[in-house]
This record gives sequence, structure tokens and C-alpha cells, in this order.
Amino acid sequence: MVGRPREFDTESALEAAIDVFWECGYEATSLTELVAAMRIGRQSIYTAFGSKYGLFLTALEHYTDCELELLRPVGRRDAGLQEIIDYFHDRVQSLTADDPRPGCMLINSITELAALDEEVTEQGNRYLRRMTRAFSGALRNAIAAGDIEPTCTPREMAHHLANTAVGLAVQAKGGVSRKNLRGAVRAALAALSSA
Repeated sequence: MVGRPREFDTESALEAAIDVFWECGYEATSLTELVAAMRIGRQSIYTAFGSKYGLFLTALEHYTDCELELLRPVGRRDAGLQEIIDYFHDRVQSLTADDPRPGCMLINSITELAALDEEVTEQGNRYLRRMTRAFSGALRNAIAAGDIEPTCTPREMAHHLANTAVGLAVQAKGGVSRKNLRGAVRAALAALSSA
């Protein structure tokens, strides 16, 4: 017996679910809110995603993939200091574009669920590993080009930048001004070099 084909656009439904989870968090989001936002029936959610939790993990993975797109230029083989600067400029812009500011769905989810949920913790760790790898490569190139004089290893500097990126998301959600977030980025980048 063949199941009925999906009668909804998965991409649009996921985007709607992301908006709800992002605004409310996992625990505070009801199936009723998801059904209304996604414009599909409860059974369609269960059929496509297995459960509210399955939908949440799929939405979080989709969101994380979109976040990693912002990081793509930093991860290129020829990336250097300018790509890092551009990434942080774009990050501050995206984190402060909406009002109220929702922060970063992934970071919000980690702070809400990491102590209770291994899968969310692992998604967060995968994202941070990829971010750190991208920063490490770009930093090595920046050092080789003479753009920065390192005060520590590229890996340590990459962790510093990853922490800065996460901190920006938390501060933006808390209402810190765009000007102050840019100042934090300038300080983080200045700390990379003793020059």
C-alpha cells in the first residue's frame, strides 16, 4: 500500500515552523501554534516528521544549514581576514534586522535544551566545529599573508571568534545596540594581532 503524497510544500512548512520555534522555543511551542503557522493538519506533521520533536529537529537542522551559508565565504580555501570581517559585519546586520530581535534559533535552542537533549547539543557542537574550522583556515591564510601577527595559535583564535559569534547572538537578543555589537567585533578582531 502506497501512502498519500504530501499535499504541502515542505520548505514553506519548515520555514513557518522555524519562525514559531525561534520565537517561542521548543517547550513553549504548541502543536496548535505549529498547525496554524504551517497551514497543515496535525496528522500531516506526524506523517512527515513523526512528532513535534521530530519537526523541531528537522527545523533546527534546516536553520543551521542556512546559518552555515553565511559562513561559506570564510570556509573557502582562499579566505582570509577580509572574509572574517565581512562575516561579522553580515552577522551583526542579520542579528539586528528584526524587532523584536529573536537572536539565533540554534543558540536559543542550546541554551533552552542542551542540558536535557543530546541531539540538540550535538547539532550545536557540529555547527561550532564547522565554524571553528572555517575560521582556522581563514586565519592561517591571514597569517601567511601578513594581515595579522598572531598572539596564539590559529585554532585558539578560531575558538575566540566562534565565542564572539555566539556572544553576539545572545547580546543581540538582549537588545544590545548594533553600534555596541560592532564595537565588540572590532575588539575581538583587534585581539587577534599584536601588531
